[in-house]
This record gives sequence, C-alpha cells and structure tokens, in this order.
Amino acid sequence: SIIYFYIVLSPQIFQGGFPSSHFILTLGSPCFLSLSRRQYLKRIIAEYEALDMEMPCIRKFPRPPAARPLCLCLESPEMNHAEVLAAVEAVIPNAFETGLLCNIQFENINVICGTAGRKNRWLLTVADFRTRNQLLCSGLTLGEDHFVLRRWDDLVMEDYRMHLRRSLARQRLLDTLSDSWDGNRLAGI
Repeated sequence: SIIYFYIVLSPQIFQGGFPSSHFILTLGSPCFLSLSRRQYLKRIIAEYEALDMEMPCIRKFPRPPAARPLCLCLESPEMNHAEVLAAVEAVIPNAFETGLLCNIQFENINVICGTAGRKNRWLLTVADFRTRNQLLCSGLTLGEDHFVLRRWDDLVMEDYRMHLRRSLARQRLLDTLSDSWDGNRLAGI
C-alpha cells in the first residue's frame, strides 16, 4: 500500500480547499522535488538575500536584553566623554556631582556588529525618571549640533527584533535546504 503525505509549504498558499503547492512522499518509492517545491525554495532564498541586503550588519544577542529604564542613548559620530558630560551639564548643571548622572558609557556599534560606518552610541545612566524625562525632552547640544536622546530599551529592542527576524529567516532557510537535501538523498541524487 502507498501512503501519501501532503505538506503545506506556506500558510499563504493554503487558501481553502486543497493546497496548490505540495509534494507527495510515497513510502517505498523515491521522492522528487516538484516544481512548486523548487519555486518555494527559490523564494525562501530570495527572501533571505533581500533581508541580508536590507540589514547587512545586525547585532547578535545570546539572550533577550535586560531592561535598563534609566538609561538613555545618544547616537553620534565622533566625540569623547568630556564633550558628552559638558552637553549634559549644559541641560542639568552639576549633574555628575549631584548624582543625577550616574554613568557615561561608550558603545562602539561598529565593533559589536563587525562593520563600519554606523553611528556609535553613548549610554547615559541617570538616577531617576524625572532626570531621564528632562533629558529626553531637551536632547543634547554639542557645538552647533543638536542630538535627540532615545531610551536605550527602545533602541536595543529594535536591534533584538532585527536579530530575531534574521535568525528566524536563517533557520527557515536552513530547514528548507535540509528538507531539500534529504529529499534529494532519498531520490538517490
């Protein structure tokens, strides 16, 4: 007896009724990739390549990032700690001495992502939400340039979502290629 397995390749393909894109695996006989399966494989590879072009440098995370609600981020090209401190103290005088500004940390995004040309980040950790909100509303001015501050949690979650999107696309591609390889090996190719 022959047993047929119908595998729906994508939820968008199954629009009620019988799926338009499927392949049949019969036990005891070779399995060949159908034309629709090859088209699906090409589409998965094209989606991954498009994602790779859209996001060539993505920060990788071993686990979800921890929340840091009192941390703000300044994305900028070149500057140093003294310039950042002077810009903060222009908005909040003696912020560091009074303990309202706890920490200034440089984050080299180009090194973290293994790329070049991205803006580096300065992380400003403050003591309370009032100070955080004041800096969020005012931003920082360095020379003639005005920089908007963003919550670090928002930025890192954007990076994390891109990481997850890329990881899922990569896993989907590897699973599809693995399925194709197994099917070709069963067929004796």
